[in-house]
Amino acid sequence: MWGIYYDLTKVAERGAAGGRLSPPQAKKQKAFMFTSQSWLDPGNRDVRRLDVQKLGGLVLYWSIVVYPLRLVLAAIFAMAGGPEKEFLSPVGNARERELRWREFDEATEFVRLIVQQQDNWEITFTSPMAFSLSPQEILRMPGGWGHLWIGGDASGSEARMGDVVAAIDYDAQTWHAEHMNLYAGGLGRVCGMDGHEGEGMTAEEFIIFVKELAALAALVVQHGPRWTNKTVCAAWDNQNVVRAMETRRSRNRYVRYLLAIITRCEIEHRFVLLVFYINTHHNHPADDISREFGKWLPLGYDAAVVKMQEYLAQHFPQYAHFRHEPMQELPEDLTTENHALRSFALPAEAADPN
Repeated sequence: MWGIYYDLTKVAERGAAGGRLSPPQAKKQKAFMFTSQSWLDPGNRDVRRLDVQKLGGLVLYWSIVVYPLRLVLAAIFAMAGGPEKEFLSPVGNARERELRWREFDEATEFVRLIVQQQDNWEITFTSPMAFSLSPQEILRMPGGWGHLWIGGDASGSEARMGDVVAAIDYDAQTWHAEHMNLYAGGLGRVCGMDGHEGEGMTAEEFIIFVKELAALAALVVQHGPRWTNKTVCAAWDNQNVVRAMETRRSRNRYVRYLLAIITRCEIEHRFVLLVFYINTHHNHPADDISREFGKWLPLGYDAAVVKMQEYLAQHFPQYAHFRHEPMQELPEDLTTENHALRSFALPAEAADPN
């Protein structure tokens, strides 16, 4: 079907998780030949736009089966802008253009790493059927994956004691709140946009889109190992977050980095993440946590947690039993040089040279 083999022999026994996808041998050979072309060599700056468009289309097709390739789609599509029609010419100043080229080189090398290793094709070019289905389809299938709900929000810099990111795992019955500065410095150093590489950034320098996605990424990194074989339904009141998660692409470098982290977690821990839009007026208690927690931070973090717990008990008694959980996995990952943008490593793997 559409150039992909569907092996359904074990679906009756194991449900959606038992199906397998793989492309014909000719498709794998075509992938090998295409990625062997010299214009994909790192450092080459004479790259035709048509070639990159072909690459983007092929990687999008391969990613149906080779799910990890979804990690680099955003970086490839981000090169589509620019004034030149025939050759790639990234937008931005000299520093920004060089960063886009570097990210593109990393993405194409990652594609080559997977596609060129023919001895591993039986593994790399085979994936669970569930990865080609929508979460709604998975949930409707007999024996389909279970599901759970999470949520989150972030407050803007203009709010009193703002720049707070919040996340809730309704299944684990935990909530998290932190000032964006916990993530801002490392995120700025890793992505190196606007000359901040090696310096870090402050919360005020990030748009609300990035803050809200950081809240989602922090929860995914922390709780991902608990979500194996689950469909994770996330309720978010930011349309940009919903759109970015649906397409897995963005022109914003920080967003692309966070998308890489989130997608890498999906692959490693074998869960599917679906984001739903929820109106701000109904995004409780995540919206309240992001707006109220910062007011108490001057008292100290522990005191702010106590105050927030009291607030939940008073205003949302149905969540009074939810408990605070600090999330340190993502900020720890942002302090290492072996980060997802370069190696696609998760925090637990960052110290492993393999």
